Amino acid sequence: MKKYKSIDEFHKVFFSVWGYSVFVIFAKDFSEAAKELRLKHTIKDFEDTEAATFHTTNLSESFLFFRPKRHVKVSTIAHECWHVVHRMLDYSGAVLDNETVAYHLGFLVGAVCKLAGKK
Repeated sequence: MKKYKSIDEFHKVFFSVWGYSVFVIFAKDFSEAAKELRLKHTIKDFEDTEAATFHTTNLSESFLFFRPKRHVKVSTIAHECWHVVHRMLDYSGAVLDNETVAYHLGFLVGAVCKLAGKK
């Protein structure tokens, strides 16, 4: 995978049933990371936040930004993953019923927690 100067780690979680990609980024500076990824989002408003989520307009992908692993809380991971699951299911035209949301949210939170070294 390509190396980035401003990104500590860059991972992809793929939901094959929806054809949806979630990019998980651990970085100290969200603005620089977004610039390096050529995202059109401005992250300057998120300088003091623990995490941020962005969805690419008209594409089946989202970006999760977290501070370096040692600073990431499981509650923050769950919060940001909810935004992604909601967008993914809405974008895919799926019904946001309890079981569908719970399954996909559990999967994504588990994947991100593993990447962050959380149990």
